[in-house]
Amino acid sequence: MSSAHTSPGRRLNGQGSIAEVRPGVWRLRVLVGLDAVTRHPIQRSRTVHGTRAAAERELTRFRSELIDKPPARQQTASRPMLDDLIEAHLRASTLAPGTQRGYESLFRCHIRGGFGRIRTTAITADVMRAYYSGLAVERGLSPATVWAIYSLISGSLRRAAREHGLVFDFNQIVTPPKPQADKRAYATDDELARLFTEAGALGADWALLFRLACATGMRRGELVALRWDSYDTDRQCLYVDSSITDTKGGLAVKPPKNGHPRYVALDDDTVRMWMSFELQVLEHCAVAGVAFRRDRLVFTNDPDGMIPWRPDRVSAVWSKLRDTATLNAGLEFRALRNWHVTVLDDELGFELAKIARRVGHTRSRSAIGGMTAHYSLSDRKVDAKMAKGVALRLKRITART
Repeated sequence: MSSAHTSPGRRLNGQGSIAEVRPGVWRLRVLVGLDAVTRHPIQRSRTVHGTRAAAERELTRFRSELIDKPPARQQTASRPMLDDLIEAHLRASTLAPGTQRGYESLFRCHIRGGFGRIRTTAITADVMRAYYSGLAVERGLSPATVWAIYSLISGSLRRAAREHGLVFDFNQIVTPPKPQADKRAYATDDELARLFTEAGALGADWALLFRLACATGMRRGELVALRWDSYDTDRQCLYVDSSITDTKGGLAVKPPKNGHPRYVALDDDTVRMWMSFELQVLEHCAVAGVAFRRDRLVFTNDPDGMIPWRPDRVSAVWSKLRDTATLNAGLEFRALRNWHVTVLDDELGFELAKIARRVGHTRSRSAIGGMTAHYSLSDRKVDAKMAKGVALRLKRITART
């Protein structure tokens, strides 16, 4: 466009502009909104011939046409870059903080600024296959990592199509080879016996935490979120209604992973450990001159009992115990949860549906009441039987120490 024949552009009410591209030919532009994905301005244009006065009249009509049109649900560019779609997807996601950080890392290291600069109209099955191959061969990424990258790309495109009206042929998003699940390592009786011995040497709080992990199958975030009023004396069970998670801003309290609270029955031995540690905390509060509150956290180093342990601290202590107790190097803290489920299923023969309810795998039968509302007498009896069955198994193990 020659500067000799170009008008600097004239704004009308901040929504339209006129530019002379050559003598007697005018380009009209009207701002119609912001791209729902990139937040960049979206403009509509039209070319007209004639005088400036005629172009200004046409601009007024053009603006009226666009304003009178029913607004689109949301607008996005017809050829957005993959980078923009993934950034919008990550902003809108409500993933667990750890999962969110993992996807952000994959995007930053393997997509953004490289493959992410591709336009969605250029994404084809062959392009995707070549991309997967490059990730695996040239970068040496594992099948699990390649699959996670595929999930991020696919999820971003589907969100853009669902929420922003992106037109895309999803047949072009071929799937990479699905990773084979690693064989899970399970703790043996001898390993658990050594673990309990080492945990006891750390103090009553750690002994109780590892006992609860084996006796209930609770997740680490759920364990460190327990408060003294979580224990229901009448029902002899714990009310698990929250979890602690690490976020960029620090620790945050959120619902359990399946989104709903649950009751978890405790066996007599675990209750005795709970009560014994509670007495220790009561004595400590009395010596320190701090009032003991029922909403005080069970696992905390805070004098007032309001700041929980970090979940990653549990994992760090577990790693040290794994070495000092000479456990299998492949055992993670969740191996205790896996052990609990395996005992209930393989050894004691309980229904998987009941086990899933106990460990918080299932979603509620009612969006309003959640599983708590359906904790019927029959459920409580089965839950108590599961607790007792696991307790007998733990008794045989602790007899080795």
